[in-house]
Amino acid sequence: TTDPARSALERIPAGEADQALVAAVDKAQCAIKRGVVYSLGQRKAAAAVAALGRLAGGKDADLAADAVIALGKISGAEAVKVLTGTLGRSALKSDAASALLLAAEGLMRTGDSGAASAIYDKVFAAGVSPVLRQAAFKGKIAFSDDAKGLILKTLSVKDASLFAPALAAVPANFSAGEIGEVGELMARLPEAAKIQLAGVLAGYPAEAVRPYLLSAAENLSVDVRLASLRSIA
Repeated sequence: TTDPARSALERIPAGEADQALVAAVDKAQCAIKRGVVYSLGQRKAAAAVAALGRLAGGKDADLAADAVIALGKISGAEAVKVLTGTLGRSALKSDAASALLLAAEGLMRTGDSGAASAIYDKVFAAGVSPVLRQAAFKGKIAFSDDAKGLILKTLSVKDASLFAPALAAVPANFSAGEIGEVGELMARLPEAAKIQLAGVLAGYPAEAVRPYLLSAAENLSVDVRLASLRSIA
């Protein structure tokens, strides 16, 4: 009966329901407690931040991870503060980074782009996995005062893990008259990035990108040649 009751509370849009679930966190046991934590996250219950912060710092690894995820869903300054502290704990670093990225989305929905931008910077610099770092980098590009410069700089260095998100951001940031700045970097990119860039260039007017695609069509890699020829066609 506990789970149906929790689910019913989860759907009630009232502060009293949040308080009831927060109170249940301290009383519930094991799996039931994890269910309550999940519901608090689903409700984005700001009143639960302190309680969830205590669980995030606890010894139960599964419960701590659940609490971190819930804090990400809740978002807001207090939740972000707790998650930022948790980011320094190696056992929860990936969970905290994922939750912070989720919190950043929540902050953007409420119009707090400055706080969201700061989160992307923190996660990017936190020594997280390539996938999470790429996700944070996408946010950095979105909020950069010089997105074009950031993309070009990224494509000019040796950190190949960031080439994919940088190239994915090209269409939103470079016009047909500017795409040559990116096209000129084709020759120095690794094979996978060359193929991705060929696909990106296919979305631009032929006269703006043909020289770069024709050059790539002579590449030693069959896959690069085929990608370039498809884009020319």
